[in-house]
Amino acid sequence: MSRQRPLAYLALLGQTAISGGTYLVGRYAIGQLGWSAAVMLRNLGSALLFVGLLAWRGARPLPPRPLLGRALLLGLLVVPANQALFFAGLGRTSPTHAALLFALTPMFVMLLGLASRAETLVPARVAGVLLALVGAAVVVLERPAGVIRSSLEGDLLVLGAVVAWALYTVLGRPFVQRHGPVRSTGWSLVGGTLLFLPFGLPSLAQVPAERFSPTLLSAMAFIVLMTGFLAYLCWYYALARVEASHAAIFTNLQPLVAALLAWGVYGEPVTPRLALGGAVIVCGVLLATGLVGRAVRSMTRASSEEPG
Repeated sequence: MSRQRPLAYLALLGQTAISGGTYLVGRYAIGQLGWSAAVMLRNLGSALLFVGLLAWRGARPLPPRPLLGRALLLGLLVVPANQALFFAGLGRTSPTHAALLFALTPMFVMLLGLASRAETLVPARVAGVLLALVGAAVVVLERPAGVIRSSLEGDLLVLGAVVAWALYTVLGRPFVQRHGPVRSTGWSLVGGTLLFLPFGLPSLAQVPAERFSPTLLSAMAFIVLMTGFLAYLCWYYALARVEASHAAIFTNLQPLVAALLAWGVYGEPVTPRLALGGAVIVCGVLLATGLVGRAVRSMTRASSEEPG
């Protein structure tokens, strides 16, 4: 298992890089299609890709009946809950805000572990959770008072998407360990797409054909191929090999990627208050996941081993 960790971490870095770009590309697609049509088109494309991949591997597009309930639950979390809330919120807030809020994913994963008694209560973890929540509040309240209502609405929708993703991660890990990343990801995305059809298809049908410019088609190709296919495979590939809390840690790199891209593409300023909120979130996550403690112990041990 330890030999597989470097590959798992490499997959998580790839997933993080793709997700950082999704905040910007997704916002453009939402502006052209609306959030519901964008979610529907993304999942139709990714579901068809996974149906083809499953068929190539000799698997059915939906699991056997004993596994259908769990697959549909994961599908409900990843499409109508996570993706719909994320795209709806992304249309109402900035890409940097959305990425910073997704940095709370490890906190929710840890809280779910505590609730299910899979993890024990550690004071440093509680302090880290509270610190990260303070940072999130700084991020949410960063906008001027004149536009705070729309920004707050978008941030709360994205926060709901974060909770759904944390549930998808925690509940999906035993499933992917047993059935593998391809079948687990394919079954959940196909099931989630079917559940979203009654809401997404009417919205997609109302989009005028002239909206599908080459730029929009390129954006949707990125969202389908990279975000809706490759990134999910990377996530569940890693989740089968490392703990859920370790996988979730990599989410904290997304704000950096998104902020750099937003600055380079949109010229979105990185204000001191926004930078402060992001730094507080990251510090809280590092404290809660024990990385700070491990670093201090390593430095102390190295210092004690120095001669003289």
